[in-house]
Amino acid sequence: MRNTWTEYNPNPKERRTIDCTVRALSLALGLDWDTVYLMLCAVGFNQKTMPSENGAWGEVLRRNGYRRYELENDCPGCYTAEEFLERYPFGVYVLGFPSHVAIAIDGRIYDAWDSTEEAPKFVWTKEWD
Repeated sequence: MRNTWTEYNPNPKERRTIDCTVRALSLALGLDWDTVYLMLCAVGFNQKTMPSENGAWGEVLRRNGYRRYELENDCPGCYTAEEFLERYPFGVYVLGFPSHVAIAIDGRIYDAWDSTEEAPKFVWTKEWD
């Protein structure tokens, strides 16, 4: 197994909190943590849901040209984030796990913790063929 994880925490106060959607989208959109947080809050407010809900952050990605694709969800057919990177080593992918979100860019996971062994259920990207 190769090391495919890079620690990434753009939180302005370097807090390790439950802000995985903000972290992942900040890198995916090339925006700072504060801007993404406010975007998510505005969408969540309009949807009357929490900003970390799949529908809220998915809408932010959709507005920015991303599309959602389902991944194999019947284990043992499902695969880990690291195995996803082996199949898709190039591009920008926002990975949706059952209770987490991370970003993969050109074969590396950028996250506050090593989520490479987690199994993504869906992916948002502009790169898919």
